[in-house]
Amino acid sequence: MTFPKIGKLFTLSAKSVWQLEAQTFTPWLAENLGVLSDALDLCDLELKGTEEDVGDFRLDILAEDANGDPVLIENQFGKTDHCHLGQLITYMAGRRENITAIWIAEKIREEHRAAIDWLNSVTAEGINFFAVEALALQIDDSAPAPFFRVVSRPNNWTRAVDAKIAEGQELAERHITRMAYWASFADFVKTRDPSFHVRPNTKEN
Repeated sequence: MTFPKIGKLFTLSAKSVWQLEAQTFTPWLAENLGVLSDALDLCDLELKGTEEDVGDFRLDILAEDANGDPVLIENQFGKTDHCHLGQLITYMAGRRENITAIWIAEKIREEHRAAIDWLNSVTAEGINFFAVEALALQIDDSAPAPFFRVVSRPNNWTRAVDAKIAEGQELAERHITRMAYWASFADFVKTRDPSFHVRPNTKEN
């Protein structure tokens, strides 16, 4: 019997692929926001600027969603820390309009995941926080593929996305293709490396 050729899956750190957060990863992400928006079930994001001044701090990426609402993206290599959490909250402070904050790191500490969950539970409707882990996947010697693992998302986010689809707001064809690809790829990852955990996109009952 002839068996298909199966490659070996490798998990790569973001730092090993992009090397530097500010000089490489942030500019790359600014030009590839569609990869991030697909992972978070967001509509297409429009880049508004990088290294934007917010008081005495600088925001890595400022974008807008399809409704014209601001999306603030803060990147960090390594494990999350209190400094970046404080900066993220500072960026959001005093804003009354709908706004989304996305904190991207190689590793989201459990304490910071809990903090983001808490912020989503106590802030006003329309103010959304995401915590996302960035890594890359590679099969044999192929080019690495970016992968964003959503660790924390706004309450009822999945339900809200499903409701929009049910109301007839159909996703673009390329979004459907991407979603199907990543769903099948997640299944492939688990069959090749059971220790690699892909966070399920579960629905609330």
